[in-house]
Amino acid sequence: MLFLSMRRITPLQSPPTNSILGHCWLSLITAVPASIPRSPFCNITGVTLSDEDKSVVPIIQNRIEEKRLIIFVGPYEQLPADLETPQNYLTMASSLQPHFDQYAFGIDVDDDYRIIQFSKPSPEFDISDAGTLKIPESQAMPYDNCLRLHFQLCIHMYLASPPPGTQTFSIPELNSLQEAVGDEPLPELTDPVWDSPLGREVLRSIIAQGVST
Repeated sequence: MLFLSMRRITPLQSPPTNSILGHCWLSLITAVPASIPRSPFCNITGVTLSDEDKSVVPIIQNRIEEKRLIIFVGPYEQLPADLETPQNYLTMASSLQPHFDQYAFGIDVDDDYRIIQFSKPSPEFDISDAGTLKIPESQAMPYDNCLRLHFQLCIHMYLASPPPGTQTFSIPELNSLQEAVGDEPLPELTDPVWDSPLGREVLRSIIAQGVST
């Protein structure tokens, strides 16, 4: 579940912004190494792609990017020593790559590799029913730690910089709720922790996810 994943994250010290993180990604994009296999299979939708409609996308860009990201997410699990391996890459439709790079969707490793769309579905971008990550037998399974780090950034970007017109919450509010809720099991519905705008919003999300699954 999305909120259970959020509770495993170290609290933020300051909110990230789309402009800062976007600059980090765009300034550090590198060519895909020749050693990375070019599978025609989309790991997100499961469809077979043509060469013109296919992108081989790094989950985590490089070591410089790793050092920049720690500013926003705090301590996290150790990444593999070599990021230029097939396990740090996903194949997807070229139209999906900008959304992945901008943290509009990610993969929740701890929910059976469920694909979570954080931005509001639209005619231009809607993978809300994509299900789980799709890795064919011919492709190496991505590194869990890379997927987790990317997913953590997705959550923080969504909570600290939500889409226009949606409810916003401060970093202290987010951190306070994380500390109050703690580990499983979740507090009872009558617990005062839910009696706030943020608490009610998170509780609605938990209930909705439980119904949908």
